Amino acid sequence: MTQTAIVKRIINDGLAEVSVERASACGDSCATCAAGCSRKRVLNVTAVNKISALPGDRVIIESSGLKFFSIAALVYILPLAFFLAAYFLATLLNAMESVCILISTGAFIVGCLAVYLINKFIRRDRKLDFEIVSFAP
Repeated sequence: MTQTAIVKRIINDGLAEVSVERASACGDSCATCAAGCSRKRVLNVTAVNKISALPGDRVIIESSGLKFFSIAALVYILPLAFFLAAYFLATLLNAMESVCILISTGAFIVGCLAVYLINKFIRRDRKLDFEIVSFAP
């Protein structure tokens, strides 16, 4: 996954802080989208500076698409998996329908909390790695 960024400062040998505009979920067609993401968010991340870019340079940064999509899948799939597993187990235990729904809803909330905690951990450790691969035109 590649994005255009601006080098803010050089941190040390081989590392730079870059500022990148976060892409919107609707593909920048915000007029047709009700998600409310038209406000641009700028993220400052640390990137490996392979090309010795200097502060103020417009560069292309690259991140591992596999890590990004793995995390995105976790965010969407984990709560749903908790929900379905809890419903299935409650059904196996011959629980009433209302109890099955209540248990599975609780499991869904636990799944959402798990995703929240995992997200907090990933943000703190900055596990998504970025590399400056070239200068932007």
